[in-house]
Amino acid sequence: VSAFLLNRSSDLDLFFIIYKFYSFSVKKMMDDNNLVRHMNACETMGGANYICTDKTGTLTRNKMHVVSLYNNGSKVNVNDIDHEHTEHYSNKFTDKYYFCLRDALVNNVDIELDGNGDIIMASSSKTDFAFYDLLRGFKENLQRKYTQLDRLKFHSDRKKMSTIVKRDDGKYYIYMKGAPEVVISACTYYLRPNGDGVNELRQDDLRRLDDITKEYSSLTLRNLAIAMKEISASEFNNFQSTKMNTNHLNYEIEKSGFTLIGIAAINDALRPGVPTSVALCHNAFVKVIMITGDDIRIAEAIAKNAGIINQNENYLSITGKQFIERIGGIVCKTCTMDTDKCSCPKTLGQAKLKFGEDLDEDYLNSKIKKERVHDMEAFKEIVKHLRVIARARAIDKYALVLGLRELDNVVAVTGDGTNDASALSKADVGFAMGKTGTDVARDAADIIILDDNFNSIVHAIKWGRNIFDNIRKFLQFQLSVNFSAVLLVFVSSCIGSESPITAIQMLWINLIMDSLGSLALSTEDPSDELLYRKPHSKREYIINYTMWKMIIFQS
Repeated sequence: VSAFLLNRSSDLDLFFIIYKFYSFSVKKMMDDNNLVRHMNACETMGGANYICTDKTGTLTRNKMHVVSLYNNGSKVNVNDIDHEHTEHYSNKFTDKYYFCLRDALVNNVDIELDGNGDIIMASSSKTDFAFYDLLRGFKENLQRKYTQLDRLKFHSDRKKMSTIVKRDDGKYYIYMKGAPEVVISACTYYLRPNGDGVNELRQDDLRRLDDITKEYSSLTLRNLAIAMKEISASEFNNFQSTKMNTNHLNYEIEKSGFTLIGIAAINDALRPGVPTSVALCHNAFVKVIMITGDDIRIAEAIAKNAGIINQNENYLSITGKQFIERIGGIVCKTCTMDTDKCSCPKTLGQAKLKFGEDLDEDYLNSKIKKERVHDMEAFKEIVKHLRVIARARAIDKYALVLGLRELDNVVAVTGDGTNDASALSKADVGFAMGKTGTDVARDAADIIILDDNFNSIVHAIKWGRNIFDNIRKFLQFQLSVNFSAVLLVFVSSCIGSESPITAIQMLWINLIMDSLGSLALSTEDPSDELLYRKPHSKREYIINYTMWKMIIFQS
C-alpha cells in the first residue's frame, strides 16, 4: 500500500513540478524579450546548433536612412545638402534631374498621406520610410500629383516594386525601384546628371555602375536603383488584360526600355551588442548563417562586421539561386519528383480520400508527401563553410532548414514575413519578430522576439540549456529520494519487519520535503558558463549514464 501511494504521489508530484517549472521559465524568458508560444521550444532551444537569421531588423536596427545618391555622374552625400536653403536641392542637383528623381520616389513608395503630408497608412518596408524621410528633408510636398493606375508591390522573389501613373498631360509612366542588378537589367538608357536628356547604356556604363554598387556595398550600404519608363495607353491596357494570367514575379511591362535615374545608398547600422552576441554563439558551438535578400557583397560586409564571417577561416557566401542549383532543389521522397510537380497527399486524411479509407494506415502513411533535399552530398559540402545566403527567397530558406534537419541538427530560424512561415514551421524552433513580423509569421513561430533583436536569441539559448540542466537536477534529486524510499519499504517487507516509514510519512516526504528541494534546484537562474560548452544532442537521453550512476550511488 505504501509503495502504491508513493508511486501515485510521485507521478502527481513529478507532473506538477515540471509543469510549474516550465511556467516559471516561460515567465522569466519574457524579461529577456522572448514570448514563448509553445512550451517545448524552451528546452529545444538549448540543443540548437544552427541559427539561420535574417539581417534587416534582427542584426541591424531596421532604421534606414538614405546617405548617398549616385546621379549617373557623381556621388551626392545627402548629409552635405543644404536643407535650409530656399532651393534646397540646387547645390547638388539641377532642376530637371531633381524633378525626375522626386516624381520617381513620391509616386513609388507604399505610403498613404493625409492633406498635411503626414502618414496615415504605410507598408512595413523601412526602405519606403527612408525615401519618405529623404523627401521630407528636401521640404518636399509629398502629395502625389498624378493618378495612380496600378502598383506591382515588392516581393522577395521579384526584388523590385513598380507603380504605373497617368500624368495630367495624359502620358503614362511606370516607375521602378529595387535591386540594382534587377532594375539595371531592364534599363536601356540612363538620365544625364543634369537631367537634360538620356544616353544609351553601354558596357562601359554598366561596369561603372557595378563599381559604384561595389563601393557602396563595401561600406555596408544597401543599394537600390531607381528607374522610369514612358508607356503608351495601349501598352497599359494590354498589361491590364494579361495581368491576371501572368506570373506575378515577371511582368512583360517591367522587362525593358527603362531609363535609369540613379542609385540610392541606404544605411542600416548593426544593433549594439550584435558582434558580442554572435561571438557568444560561436563559443557555445552554435553556427550562425545569415539569410538576406540583399546583394551578396553588402551581405558579406555586414556578416564580417557582425562576426558571422571570420576572415581567417574558409567561409562560403552564396546566392539563393546558386544554392538551390547546387543542391538540386527539393524533391519528394515518396514519388522522387520535384516538390512543385509532386501530387502526393500531404496528410493522412488526404491519403484516405485518394487511396481509400479501408487501407492499412501504415500503407497510407507511406504514400504521404515527404520532402528532402535532392543532393545531400552537395548540401553537406556547402553547409560545412556556409555563412551567408544572399538574394535569398523563401524556398532557399526552407531548403536550408530542411537539409540541416535531415542531417540531425537542431535548427532555429528567424523570420518576419508571410513568406517565412514555411521555414518557421519547419524549424525545430521558429523565432518571429514581434515588432515588424506579420501575423502569419507569428502564428507559425514557437517564440516571438518582442524587441526584434538577435541578442534575445542568445538569451533563449541560455535559458534552453538552463532548463535542460535544471530538469536533470530535479530528476536526479527526485529519483534518488524515491528509489531510496521504495528500496527501504521493499526490503523491510521482504524480511518481515514493519516498514520504518508509514504511508503518511511517505506522502509527506514526497509532497513536502522533496518538492521544496526540487523547486530549489529547478528554479536556478542561467549563468554565462552555459554558453561555453557544446549543445546537447537531439538524440541524447535526459537521464544519461552518469546520472544513473549518481542516482544509484546516492540512493
